[in-house]
Amino acid sequence: KINVPMELDPDFVVVTHELPDKDQLWAVAESVAEEGELPEDEGDKKLLLQSAAGLTRREAENAYSLSIVKKEPFDPAIVWDIKAQTLKKRELLTLYEGEESFETLGGYDNFKNFTTKLLSQDVTDDRLRPKGVLLLGVPGAGKSASVHALGNHTGRRVLELDMGSLRSKFQGETDENLAAALRTADAMEPCILFVDEIEKALSGTRSSGSTDGGTGSRVFGKLLRWLNDHTSDVFFIGTCNDISQLPPEFSRAERFDGLFFFDLPSDEERKVIWDIY
Repeated sequence: KINVPMELDPDFVVVTHELPDKDQLWAVAESVAEEGELPEDEGDKKLLLQSAAGLTRREAENAYSLSIVKKEPFDPAIVWDIKAQTLKKRELLTLYEGEESFETLGGYDNFKNFTTKLLSQDVTDDRLRPKGVLLLGVPGAGKSASVHALGNHTGRRVLELDMGSLRSKFQGETDENLAAALRTADAMEPCILFVDEIEKALSGTRSSGSTDGGTGSRVFGKLLRWLNDHTSDVFFIGTCNDISQLPPEFSRAERFDGLFFFDLPSDEERKVIWDIY
């Protein structure tokens, strides 16, 4: 964060650099490798680049170098560990690391079959990529465990986004935090972006102008634009305990590929869902 004095502001130009793509990450690997250290198999190369996706050039160089020092050169597991630590330092996203699986998750066959089939498709047109799903149900119904199990089952890393942790007391910084988190998720494709209990983060958007200076509504608008326009292979999953707290534009038809109930909804929830759809 750089604060430029007002007198010097006209002399500075702000340039936003995107996170490096797979070709640039491979170039970084070549720059630190010695002869015979780079993986030659295409599958191993793909795993290495997926493990480094989302890192800056310097972070990738440090991760590669640590892999060379600690173990076999360019071990994807070590690079993943470094990336998990890096995400914790940024305090924007959390990388889930667990052993949840569909075998240990009872029931929810519709969710398992639908999402597995959706994420196993070979999509060549970015506009036709799967968007995501919304999970509804009472706390403790197994929504979060299902998301984690889906990530392990499909080989996609699960990035957990805590909307509350993005908030800042400084005007405009909350918007920047969300934009940075979404850029990181885009760079780490293919992955799953998971937001738990999303209605708690979005419930105050309508009164945002009189409660937080419009920050909530701007963040909500930025999230909606990303959900609608992003072309990266990022599958969004949100969970919700009370759909009546969600803004109707968030759960409109075709926003998500599917909507799943993880418990029988109450009569009030049925009425709200009927009114929306």
